[in-house]
Amino acid sequence: MRNWKSGVALTALSFAVLSAAPVAVSAAEAEVDAIEEVVVTAQRREQGAQKVGLALSVIGGSGLEEKNINIVNDVETALPNVEVDSQFGGGQPQFRIRGIGAREYSSNNASTVGIYVDEVAHPYTVTTQNALFDVSRIEVLRGPQGTLYGRNTTGGAINVVTNAPTHSFAAGASLEGGSYNRYKLEGYVSGPLNDKVRGRLAAFTEQGGGWQYNRDTAERLGDADRFGIRGRLAWDISDTVNADLSATWQRDKSDGLGFRLKTPYAVAGNPVPPYPADTEWRITGWQISPLLAAVAGVGTDAKPFRDNEGLDVSARINADLGWATLTSVTAYQQFERAEYNDWDGTRFHESDVYFYNDIDVLTQELRLASKEGGALEWLAGIYLAKESIEGGFYTDFRGYTDLIHTPYKQDVNAAGVFFHGTYALSDRFRLVGGLRYENEERELTSFGTLVGVPASASTKHKTDLSEVTGKFGLEFDLTDNALL
Repeated sequence: MRNWKSGVALTALSFAVLSAAPVAVSAAEAEVDAIEEVVVTAQRREQGAQKVGLALSVIGGSGLEEKNINIVNDVETALPNVEVDSQFGGGQPQFRIRGIGAREYSSNNASTVGIYVDEVAHPYTVTTQNALFDVSRIEVLRGPQGTLYGRNTTGGAINVVTNAPTHSFAAGASLEGGSYNRYKLEGYVSGPLNDKVRGRLAAFTEQGGGWQYNRDTAERLGDADRFGIRGRLAWDISDTVNADLSATWQRDKSDGLGFRLKTPYAVAGNPVPPYPADTEWRITGWQISPLLAAVAGVGTDAKPFRDNEGLDVSARINADLGWATLTSVTAYQQFERAEYNDWDGTRFHESDVYFYNDIDVLTQELRLASKEGGALEWLAGIYLAKESIEGGFYTDFRGYTDLIHTPYKQDVNAAGVFFHGTYALSDRFRLVGGLRYENEERELTSFGTLVGVPASASTKHKTDLSEVTGKFGLEFDLTDNALL
């Protein structure tokens, strides 16, 4: 897709171009300085990226713009060993790092790669589709991170860090345009509200871009219809206590994506293939049945669609105790998913699916971190989560005259205690170690897979996890710019 892009500054009444202040360094010097000053929070404290003894990749906000990264699925184009895909053209991204991850279209299974937005874990990946706006940087950590993060994950962690409120007034906007009538508009305004409170408001909308078309009707498919708004407040409560309050609302009413027939396709009960293989890469097909349209609450002319909406609210409080820093992160997520996909790519009802979900997640994390500069630097924390997800999916499948329905309800209670420490044996040699204990209980209320009958009796399935894990490592500074 061809794109064009321009940036303009946002004022209270209009868009105006802001002139840049003169800079007393050359472009080459600025680039070197930017590389040297990359600061990350991968280990839950601000550090230079070169000082972090982890398999780490970082891409800043300007890099996201240059590489045209608009949704989390695009991250795989910019970072090595990272895969992000939407299962079967739907709106639920799945993450894999070094090949470790899932391929899951149902919403209730937690990701083996941890996704964090401003230190808040998103255990259900469908809630992250519209997370990438007004972003400062993305950090990717490979491998288990249970001694550093409240929610343990085996594949790694992806940290999305959004832009914080600024101490002086700032505003801006950007506009992108592309082929197939695609455009994206993003803007922000930031600055002090008084001598103790700073605020930032950012929003985006993305529309158009539908590049597929129906082989039978020529109707277009693939248009984006996304919107998100985020408000952040930074509050200096006292000289030693500060708070960061954040609320994000997102909505996604985009089209789904269709399938292309790469070989001749035979419909069930019809020995003659009604469709030859598609030779045009933009061709697809769909047709929702009256039964599926009724349960989805749409007309029989509906295209593959998403109607997803989510709210994220969080409060991060830092208190300087003198000898250590206490951090509390409290968060609540609410998300509703409604999505219809046509997985056979034809006007027949061979494999059409409608998903519906209601997700609620409440989390609390407390961390205590040592002051920097001592021989021993440590971090200890506790993490609690209560999750509820209710929903299921209806399927129109070949050979069945009635819908197949798989409803469920899942409740999760999770707790983790973790410790991570680094001890400097010399200026260049350090020992690294950590321990974690976690307990997780999952209860799935299943009604089974039903064909043509309403849900009746249910069965409860329970599973739990209780284990201790740990980490041990050595770090050695080969040179000032090389860490082993």
